[in-house]
Amino acid sequence: MKSIIEHIALITQLHGTPLAEATLAAQVTRDAQMGVNFQSLTEVLRSFGFENTLSKRPLIEIPSLAVPVLLVLHDEQAAVVTAIE
Repeated sequence: MKSIIEHIALITQLHGTPLAEATLAAQVTRDAQMGVNFQSLTEVLRSFGFENTLSKRPLIEIPSLAVPVLLVLHDEQAAVVTAIE
């Protein structure tokens, strides 16, 4: 699977305002274990004009109008959901 940063770059492409993976990786800070600092990620995305929120919820509760969404998985992995039926 691809990393969170790679998937966020994909979502920015889907929204029609591509943001390079290298740009995100260079600006997002990391924690002591080299994991993505989510507060930093949120701020970097806002600085490029992307509204974003982090929320923990069951998949069934994600509204279909919210797509594309990024699912944050274990070990810095992620998945992009582009349709909910």
